Amino acid sequence: MRRIIETACLAGAFGVALAGVAVQGQAADMAKAIEYRQNVMKSIGSNVDNIVLMIKGQVPFNAQHVVVFAEDINNLSKLIPDLVPPGSGPEAGDTRAKPEIWQKMDEFKADAEKLTTESAKLIEVAKGGDQAATFQQAVAMGKDACGGCHESFRKPKE
Repeated sequence: MRRIIETACLAGAFGVALAGVAVQGQAADMAKAIEYRQNVMKSIGSNVDNIVLMIKGQVPFNAQHVVVFAEDINNLSKLIPDLVPPGSGPEAGDTRAKPEIWQKMDEFKADAEKLTTESAKLIEVAKGGDQAATFQQAVAMGKDACGGCHESFRKPKE
């Protein structure tokens, strides 16, 4: 009888330990989800930064380069809704993502779609080679798509 009780206690302790490992694994997974999201967003930002360098005249305008940058932005923008799994908000780690993302998911997805739409327009305008029109569409993308989403769903840098 004593052996049965010891075995049951050991099994119970093992079960509790496994549950703790599972919770820690989930926390680590969410930290990696945050890191993944941040990496994708940084990639989008790097492409935007390169276009801004042209707009500011700090590097020569090259429509072919803008097309490539805009294609990257467009492709990455399609991933955005998948980058915010439940539990990957501020409670899971260091992120500037606001809780409103998960509270207003339809609005968040609509903002991501706006970036997809505006970056597709930028691709087409840049393919035409018109510098002024390209810059105008790039600014519109930044203001209407990036800026709108950041204002609603991203905390400012502290």
